[in-house]
Amino acid sequence: MAIGRVPFRLLLSVVLLPLLFCSLSFAADAGSGEPPREPSLVLAAFDSSAAGDFAYLGDSIRGMLASRLATGGRLRVLDRSIGESELAALRQGESGLPESLAAVDYLATGSIYALASGVNIQLTLYPLNKGGEIGNFSVLARNPAVILSAVEELATEILAATLQPKEATTGQADGDGAEGGLAGFVTAHPEIAYKQGQYSGTVIGIRDSLVQVQTKGMKRSTTIPRAISAMALGDLTGDGTEEMVTLAGSRLEVFRSVDRTLASFVSYRLDPGLRIHALNLADLNGDGRVEIYLSATDGLDVASMVLAWQRQGGFTVLAERLPWYLRPLSVPGAGWRLAGQERGGERLDLVRPGVFLLDIDTVDAGFRLSRGRQLPLPRGINLFDFVYADVDGDGGMETVAVDRREKLRLYGPDNQLLWVSRESYAASSTALGPSMGMASERGTAGTLSVDEEAERETFFLPGRLQAVDVNGDGRDHLVVNQSESTVLSFFHKLRSYEGGAVLGLAWDGEGLVEAWRTGNFRGYIADHSLRLDGVAGDGQPLPARLAVAHQPNRGSLVGLLPGSDETELALYDLEFTPGVAAE
Repeated sequence: MAIGRVPFRLLLSVVLLPLLFCSLSFAADAGSGEPPREPSLVLAAFDSSAAGDFAYLGDSIRGMLASRLATGGRLRVLDRSIGESELAALRQGESGLPESLAAVDYLATGSIYALASGVNIQLTLYPLNKGGEIGNFSVLARNPAVILSAVEELATEILAATLQPKEATTGQADGDGAEGGLAGFVTAHPEIAYKQGQYSGTVIGIRDSLVQVQTKGMKRSTTIPRAISAMALGDLTGDGTEEMVTLAGSRLEVFRSVDRTLASFVSYRLDPGLRIHALNLADLNGDGRVEIYLSATDGLDVASMVLAWQRQGGFTVLAERLPWYLRPLSVPGAGWRLAGQERGGERLDLVRPGVFLLDIDTVDAGFRLSRGRQLPLPRGINLFDFVYADVDGDGGMETVAVDRREKLRLYGPDNQLLWVSRESYAASSTALGPSMGMASERGTAGTLSVDEEAERETFFLPGRLQAVDVNGDGRDHLVVNQSESTVLSFFHKLRSYEGGAVLGLAWDGEGLVEAWRTGNFRGYIADHSLRLDGVAGDGQPLPARLAVAHQPNRGSLVGLLPGSDETELALYDLEFTPGVAAE
């Protein structure tokens, strides 16, 4: 039920304001210099950019939460205001924490989202000096009468996380391990097994899930002595066999499955001046073979390109230096189309608002693009941030997007916000524009100056988002990565990830919940790609292939050594079937 604005304001006036004036008391900083016995926390200003008519609640909710956390002296809530500008400065820091947070145990950032079903309050807890995992908390106030209890519930969860160590619970896996650990595992608590690193190189299903998955045959893998940044599966040669197209620096390389490994098939050298941030495969010109769409920049300019491969002639450049960021996209009512976005007119405007469909003109073997209609997306969503998906199987298409805080958002067909994830997904260290840390003192036509680099807004692209009906039940499932980020790296322009997995999420009527995941991959997941082999029907298993590229040494001390830039490629054969809950 939607929450009316007038009764909410009246409730705040009558109940919340006296509470704030009477009981809101942040603990004062210790003047002796001695560290306090109780954990200390700094609560940043809440982000209300997605709160709609309820943006005014930000300060009130923050004040109530601080009061509840400080009650009883169990947690020391320090009176140090950190707003969005300070957080932005923290994210742009080169290393370490600012002096104001040097002796603080936890930093908490919050967000408020106006959903169709109420107000969603979320908080992320960063352990600054004690180590440990980043914590995510979320509550939903469905009507004005429960806003106080929602804040109480949030405070209780935060106190439990900061004051009581978590007890690890090991999930029990069903099934026998095949060679390379490839049996289809089912566990009641796969996320715990993942965090404990119990599984590696396998796919883990969830008992009583909406979709079931099983691995078939042998995992094929190989290690490449290069840092692969992007990868995709597709039939590049048109012979009915899928290849794996990879990108490492300026090297485009194609791999094929041979026996128990992946073997290099052909490679191509790109212009080393290009900085490519996305690689996708799709047949959009209707010739029966997939094209390679590379979204790229050359210095400050957008310089995307399109390539194809033929048995006679090898790689062919169909178009280059295109002034559009490019991405093939499945569009409701239009099928697979090429979508694009432009950069702004100023040097630091790397992105201009507005995502457009692009018409492809292939007359006389050319490949020219012209602007089509603009897609009606929610405000602030860019080209690589979203997919269209029918998550509930009702025939209507929703929009699933990743925001700047790595939270998944689900929008209805009318762009009304329906749900926001509690956990973070689609982690990536790929950013648009020139390489960070390469600024010159004065700057040139193709590079930023040191001052411009400091002012630059960093646009991190999310990891690959795929909406796929993996088991033929009429509902799209979201395939996305989830990674472990170090606390400090999340705030910096140069992000670092210590491990991760690829997940399948399905809609259960309340939110997107985990249906299956791969085992834990060490280091950084550079890219992944899932492809179906046919169409499922009558409950029969649907074959699929999942490819994962990860850099095992990324984010570790080993990664600092010369020659450590290597990538492990893995290819799995899977079978998906409808789950018990979907019958």
